[in-house]
Amino acid sequence: MVGIGHIKHELHEAEQHMLNELRALRRTRRQTETAGAVAADSLTVGQKVADTVASTMGSWRFIIIQSCILLFWIAANITAYVQN
Repeated sequence: MVGIGHIKHELHEAEQHMLNELRALRRTRRQTETAGAVAADSLTVGQKVADTVASTMGSWRFIIIQSCILLFWIAANITAYVQN
């Protein structure tokens, strides 16, 4: 049973090491986000709009909105074609 105790100790050390790395990454990210917030104040309105649009391009909300617009456009074209 000495081997199992040794493995548990190694896992505990590995977990502590990973936890410390994650904490360091979180601290770095917070510092970056804080610096980004200061830099965001100096952006123009166009740059802010572009950042907002770029941040939503891959989101489900964008995909759903784009699909609804596309379906409306298809329905409008079919309606116009049938009425002619």
